[in-house]
Amino acid sequence: MDFSCGAFVCPGRRLGFDDLYEEEEVLGTGACAIVKKCIHRESAREYAVKIISKEGMQRPEVEILSEEKHIIKKLDHRNIVKFYGSFSDAKDYRLVFELLNGGDLYQYVIKRQRTSHCESNVMRYMRDIFTGLQYCHTKNIIHRDVKPPNLSLTIEDKREVVKLVDFGLAVETKGKARRKLGDLGTRKYKAPEMVQGLKYGTPIDLWACGCVLYNLLSGTHPSGASFPSLYWDRVSESSKDLIKQLLNEDQDSRITAAEALNHSFFNPMREESQYLGDAIMHLTEFTQKEMWKTAGGVGIVTNSVLAPIMASVMPSPPGGSQHAGASMDDTVKESC
Repeated sequence: MDFSCGAFVCPGRRLGFDDLYEEEEVLGTGACAIVKKCIHRESAREYAVKIISKEGMQRPEVEILSEEKHIIKKLDHRNIVKFYGSFSDAKDYRLVFELLNGGDLYQYVIKRQRTSHCESNVMRYMRDIFTGLQYCHTKNIIHRDVKPPNLSLTIEDKREVVKLVDFGLAVETKGKARRKLGDLGTRKYKAPEMVQGLKYGTPIDLWACGCVLYNLLSGTHPSGASFPSLYWDRVSESSKDLIKQLLNEDQDSRITAAEALNHSFFNPMREESQYLGDAIMHLTEFTQKEMWKTAGGVGIVTNSVLAPIMASVMPSPPGGSQHAGASMDDTVKESC
């Protein structure tokens, strides 16, 4: 069977999702979508399918979904969840992704690193995150919702790999110029320029990375770039310096993903890292307070996150961008 790029067509009709896949158990649900595991009938490989009901959907919502598909089709990187294709029937849209087996990063750290959590581990995770974002930013794509449940972990070749997931709020810009692109995302991880309604660009993703790094090293959330000794006495100065550069309120001076990867935090010869057991305890408490939803490495955008972008989307004018009204009927490319 030929799974060449583009729609697979058998004589007389296009193959649908049920022809190629068998749906299995639910991995997670949200206000806007449900995620299930699915099995490819030909290869028996497991995937995750994000199912969005068409019931009650308005044109702006369809355009948001089409934009997500347009963006993720452009991305092919080890640190970004792989997209395999989309389907549409009378009731639902379906997006098929690789199935990530480690859950979200914070839950993985809490469960697997309880007795071994240290800066060296965090360094590996952050290298993957910065590398994925650097790739996106070179393509002028801003994720806009970097946060714990959108950082999923999997095991590849016996190595932990962190991947960016859920590009439902991502936006593609033209060049490096700042633009007013709306106040979106998750409150705790929003950069100040977004909250203030200013023009912004890729630096908003680096602010969120600063919050993530702060979370992982202390188990707490930042209130500015301050480091109370109760949580930070065992953390290196290079880690604190990188956080300061990520949480720089001046977006024009904030460190980029490429610059972050060259920071002394990633120096393999730096001082030996200490066990951060208190951070695990505080991180457990922190995650229990949050209302995050993730499933199978596919983030689920909730209504509270989606509402602002819905309010800002207007029907495309005649002659608008080709991808804005792209069909959701493309079938999947299976890499056998």
